[in-house]
Amino acid sequence: MIPGLAVSKQDQDMELVSLVREGDDAAFDALFRKYKQSIFNTCLAILGSREDAIDATQNTFIRAYKAIRSFRGEASFGTWLYRIARNVCLEMLRRRKTRPVSVPEIDIPESMPDCNEKVWEALLDLSPEVRSLLVLVYFRGLSGAEIAHALGCSEGAARTRLHRARQAFKERYEEVIK
Repeated sequence: MIPGLAVSKQDQDMELVSLVREGDDAAFDALFRKYKQSIFNTCLAILGSREDAIDATQNTFIRAYKAIRSFRGEASFGTWLYRIARNVCLEMLRRRKTRPVSVPEIDIPESMPDCNEKVWEALLDLSPEVRSLLVLVYFRGLSGAEIAHALGCSEGAARTRLHRARQAFKERYEEVIK
């Protein structure tokens, strides 16, 4: 890298991924440090349990490390990692088959200052698939293309799923605030 030359986050991530593929564990540590908190917050918002989120975060990075050779770079490394995290969380919820029991304490983005207990109550009552989609869009700020990649579908299908998720949240939220 040339000193003083601006390099995009995606380029930095791809450079680190290349180093990991060559056996550089320090490069994976750098990726872990960069994404650890964001992945943890995503898992916490989906699972609603700090202990489960810790496990899911750990499992996400273990899976990413094992599968890093299959990362093709079609989406950003972060989006790929969110997809793994979402899948890990959904698997945990399917095994658990219960609703999260607490309002998670996560770093709420400035774009959601009104995210209060009523919002969380409505969000946690939604199906894991719907909840995880809303978390990726509103808490992580993924774009339409990134959501499509995270869901493994076309952008049109992602928009349709997001529309349905918003509608389901709206209906549940209206019930909660009554």
